[in-house]
Amino acid sequence: RSCWGASNNADVYILKGQGPQTFQAPFTYHGFRYVEISGMESAENLVDIAAMMISDQIPVTAELETSDPRLNKLWNALIATYQSCMKSAMADVADRDERWGWMGDCQTTHAQSMAYLFDIAPYYRKRCLDLKDDQDDKGYFPPKSPAMAGGGPSAIWSDGALTMAWAAWLNYADKRLLSEIYPAMREYVWMLKAKYENEAPLWPGHFGDWLSSQVTIRPDAKDWQDRGPAQIPKHILQRLTLIHDARLMERFAEVLGQEEDATEMAAFTKKLMADPVIRGLRNKAPATGAQSAYALSLGWDAALSSETEALVNRMVAAIE
Repeated sequence: RSCWGASNNADVYILKGQGPQTFQAPFTYHGFRYVEISGMESAENLVDIAAMMISDQIPVTAELETSDPRLNKLWNALIATYQSCMKSAMADVADRDERWGWMGDCQTTHAQSMAYLFDIAPYYRKRCLDLKDDQDDKGYFPPKSPAMAGGGPSAIWSDGALTMAWAAWLNYADKRLLSEIYPAMREYVWMLKAKYENEAPLWPGHFGDWLSSQVTIRPDAKDWQDRGPAQIPKHILQRLTLIHDARLMERFAEVLGQEEDATEMAAFTKKLMADPVIRGLRNKAPATGAQSAYALSLGWDAALSSETEALVNRMVAAIE
């Protein structure tokens, strides 16, 4: 059993000792960092060894070269990490047995980053239409696509269609994609609006904030389990996500000339900004996840302009 998943993800290949040889695992791919070579009489007998990169053909559009070779290596590793996960559907990892198309890991938090680095427009179009096909009869988008068992729709994770569509519009002005995906996004956000107004649970699943300080290791830690504070409370994260979704939906409606929808979403956002949970966040730091709560409030326009400076100061204090 591998510590990175449910099964050992290693390949073992025994050379026959005659000339160049090639090994390529059929019907799968395995990401790796190291290759172990054993049984040789001398390291000098190893003439050459090369690994094969398997990835979608998505052109890299960004370059970075500095005077610091460490920074250059970090940049190359970053590009290669994205590429190693690009197999028609962006996977969360390439080096263990999971390799699923998680929307939270892959398309929500990284949507704009990928647009900076790659000519990603055709890929975003494909994935948005994949999610449209995966949308369930209640209106939810799945937390991973292709949809499969293992966790239901969740705040942030089910927003991949919205974040990719917005990134496609910001970077490529792809209005056609917005038009095609708009009915599905509208169904999703209006469903959440109805649940909120009826005081019903918003999302049936909840993965939480996986970029919180809880998943980091303290600088002075002696044990890898010595982690930061717990993640942001569920009810706060869901309210902030709903504000983000409503603001995106308002912008989509404005771009497409859907004036009534834009007006309705603007009114809904105003209502959400007056929600007791959001008001409470302005007045008092949450018991856990303060860093994430303030960062999301600022990044997702869930704070009034008059509150921005105070929230920045609170976020800095939470980090320190």
